[in-house]
Amino acid sequence: MVPTRLVVRKCRGGRTGEQYYFGVREVDLPEVDDDGERVTTLVIEWGAQQEPARPGPDPWQEDRKAETRQAMLLLKRVMMARLAEAGAMLPLDPPVRGIDREIVRGEFYAQTPVDGTEAQKQQTRRKRFNRALERACEKQLVGIREIGTTTYLWLQRQQADEGSATKSSDQRSFGSCGTSIGARVPKARLRPPRRRTVSRSSR
Repeated sequence: MVPTRLVVRKCRGGRTGEQYYFGVREVDLPEVDDDGERVTTLVIEWGAQQEPARPGPDPWQEDRKAETRQAMLLLKRVMMARLAEAGAMLPLDPPVRGIDREIVRGEFYAQTPVDGTEAQKQQTRRKRFNRALERACEKQLVGIREIGTTTYLWLQRQQADEGSATKSSDQRSFGSCGTSIGARVPKARLRPPRRRTVSRSSR
């Protein structure tokens, strides 16, 4: 049986996130075809309903210092917004959607109000940005790569976590039924249409 699942993503007036596991199995029909060969079909076998997984702590908010924590959250918001607007695919292996670090820096500065002279403001913003970026890279939340004369950034932790969480959830739910993710679903054998010959009656 090939494991897969049905997830409720949108339900007006109801709960979302519920998961229903099921498998597809090939069975024989009681009758046979005109040539006496078996006829098969597919049936669905439902598994136990799974409660939606509770999200773990946000790694962007784990720093003890409130100022660094706020700077990292701002960095995350800026990158998510600017990646959608000005991001580009980078020729890496595998390819990722990245963005020029200076674009992120400019937006980060614009959303960081501070007091003092213009020189003091720039110094404070630069320190907060560099600290947030350094912490995000240490936690493997942000990737960084210099290509030519441009330094690019991209988000990397969230996508990896979502993929591994999906796989481990499927493996736990099915146990001995199988752990193959994305395996091919068995198909019923379909016989080609038989040609009919028309014989002319003799006169």
